[in-house]
Order: sequence, then C-alpha cells, then structure tokens
Amino acid sequence: MGGAVNIKSLSGDSGTVNMYSKDLNITSPGNNDKLGADITGNGGTITVFAGQDAQYAKEGFGGNVSGQLNLVTYAGATDVYNEMDYSGATTVKYGGRLHIYGSVPNTSNVTIEDGGLLNGVGTIGSRNSTTYIQTGGTIESGYAANPWDDLKIGGNLTVDGTSDFTRTTSQHGGLIKVGGDLTLNGEVLAHSSFDYVGSGVRTLYLYEGTVQTGDKLSLNVYGTPQGGTDSFQIGHHQVNLVEANSTDNLSFWNGTHMTPTNQVEGGSGVWKQDDTAQTNWTNAAGTESAPWAAGSYAIFQHSTASSPENGAITVAGTVDVGGMQFTPAHNGNDTQSYYLIP
Repeated sequence: MGGAVNIKSLSGDSGTVNMYSKDLNITSPGNNDKLGADITGNGGTITVFAGQDAQYAKEGFGGNVSGQLNLVTYAGATDVYNEMDYSGATTVKYGGRLHIYGSVPNTSNVTIEDGGLLNGVGTIGSRNSTTYIQTGGTIESGYAANPWDDLKIGGNLTVDGTSDFTRTTSQHGGLIKVGGDLTLNGEVLAHSSFDYVGSGVRTLYLYEGTVQTGDKLSLNVYGTPQGGTDSFQIGHHQVNLVEANSTDNLSFWNGTHMTPTNQVEGGSGVWKQDDTAQTNWTNAAGTESAPWAAGSYAIFQHSTASSPENGAITVAGTVDVGGMQFTPAHNGNDTQSYYLIP
C-alpha cells in the first residue's frame, strides 16, 4: 500500500528504515542533521524540504540508500557522505543544494532545476544516465572548503544553466569529469588565472565521449562577460579556458603537424627559430600554422607520449621565449608529457 511518512528530521548513527512503497518526507531538517541508518524502499520517494530554514538547513545521509527510490530536494542542503545506490531519479528543485562527497552510482537521471545547485567531490550518475542542468541551475566542482578536488558525472552531462569554476584556482584540480557525452550550452563562470599562473590554459571539463556546444555558450571571468567563445579550447576530451596577458602572444606546440587540423595535436618534434623553422606552431583552436615567433609564450599540451622518447622536443639552436606552460595530458593527471632536449 502507498502513502507517506512525514517527519521533521532524521538523526542517528545506525539502524534501518524500510520504506517499502511509501514516501518519506523530511520537512524541516536541522542545521546539521546526519542520518547514519540505511534506507531501503521499492517505488517511494525521499523528499527533503527545509521550509523557512532553507538557508541553514542541512540533511546528511551517511548510510546506504538502496532500492527503486527517488530523491527530491526542495530547499536547503542535502549531503551524500557515503554510497547511495538507489536506482530512481534525482531532482534538485529551486533553493535545493545537493553536495556529493560520496557516490550515487545507480541513479537513473539527475535534474538540477532553476535555482538548484549540484557540487561536491564524489560521483553521481550511472554510465547510461544523463545529468541535466536546466537554465537557472548550477553545477560546480568541489565545495567551499575544498575547491581543488573534482566532481565526477558517471554518464552524460547537459548544461543549459551555469558552470561555476570561480572557486577553482588550480590548473590541475577543481575539474568536472564526465564519463559520457558533454553538451555545453550556458554561462561558464571562471576565476581569472592571472593572479596565480599568468597566461596559459586551464582545464575546466574532461569528458570521455563526445562534446557539443550550443549557441548560448558564454564566458564570464571575474564578473566581466567575454566576447564570443574565443577563450574556450575544446577538443581532445577537454574543455579549456585560455587566457593571455596583454603582452603575451600565445603559441601552441604542434609537434610534426605543419598544417592546421582544427585542434592542437602536440607530440614530438623540432623547435627552431631561424629561417628554416617549421610551421609546427598553431593557435588555441588549431586553425593556423606558423613558425615560432621570437618572444612568444609557448604552450605544450595534448601529448599522447608514454615515454621520454616519443614526448621529446628537440630545441635546435637558440629560441627566444616569453614564457612556457606544460599542461596536463587528456587524462588530467600527466604533467610529465614533454621533455626538452637542447
């Protein structure tokens, strides 16, 4: 038989809650409630609604939540500390904030509606699921106390709302990793990298499948809208932010590629500056080919090198350099992809 159980809060360190086919409504969680008990069910929905205390209310799930269950949060913060392997849908309504510290690996779909937020350092979504950030919704990596770790989406991700990277101040962390396809169509908020690394490339998204961008994709850095999408570099399973100080001319290493391929390829090759220099330098989009221009800022990325020999850059003669950056490889972890050989 259906029906609902209405309670004001859940707290405790252990135990089991069997919902069967009923709904469980948590109507007024406290400032830091944490439920350690396991919850099981078959067809019901757990709803968290904080009411007037939404700004401070927090419901933490420390136990396992399993079965054919749905999770809906209307307001306040809902924290996932361990694994919740329920197989139903996950929905964050207006004013709701879903923080993933553990994992929600089997949820069928995730929807962050207008005014909702998804963040954390764990994993949400199955390989076949889609996480959808609606217009007005927000997704961000990490959380206030730990903005350097990555949020992982198990399946596909579509962002029509806001991608917020304003807390991220690292080239190597604070990413959103997508296990499937990425569709990016909304505003990207970012912290300028000039204060801590200067000119260069910073990775925002990693995706394992394909990528599509929409006509509403835009960039806002430090509250200032940026023109067009020229500051994005998309390809090789990455979405990167490209920034250059006014005095820096960014030039991207392209290995043995002398003609444009519409993306930066990288790889081994010879770096020269004289009249015999090869046209193995390109722009962020990979649409140009040119010899090295003296005093430029060199960026080395997208190497698929697995050893020093096939990630080698041979510097022939003298080259004048305004700066250099070695970016992580497509797995987001490899910072030793290239080796300079004089």
